[in-house]
Amino acid sequence: MLALQQKPEIVSNDETEKTLDSLFLTCAQLAAYITTITNTTDRTILIIDCGSPLRHTERRVQGSFLLNVNDKISRKRLATRGLKNFLDNNQLNRLNSNEIIILYDDSIRPSSACANASIQSQLSSSMKCVYDEIKRYDANKTIYILESPFDEFYQHYPSLCY
Repeated sequence: MLALQQKPEIVSNDETEKTLDSLFLTCAQLAAYITTITNTTDRTILIIDCGSPLRHTERRVQGSFLLNVNDKISRKRLATRGLKNFLDNNQLNRLNSNEIIILYDDSIRPSSACANASIQSQLSSSMKCVYDEIKRYDANKTIYILESPFDEFYQHYPSLCY
């Protein structure tokens, strides 16, 4: 039985998450989205890697690009300049043409037992910076966040990674 056969449904039980327009995705849901967009000519989802540049060079999710803000200086530069002046033209065009953004990195999120914790308190500093800047750039973007570290996704779905 394959989990990829069904179109993924993302459900949020937490009202706070709904108001923030952001949800956590499981590895299976991300895999289903990637499979869906690979089989269509109209890409509607942008995947951004907020993790390590070294790991991104070695392995990454298909179709993703790296937004390198792993150090304080880069995060400050992004926050000061904004996405429009931080991204290259190709990346900015991809951001503008997609309403759904998926972020992932190398961090492990706290368990869902912390249901009262806000999404922002569960993110790494790199992910939080990217999340904040995307929302500042365009508040209408829907942002999904992979709840597992990239290595776990890679372990289960190596064929969906480079």
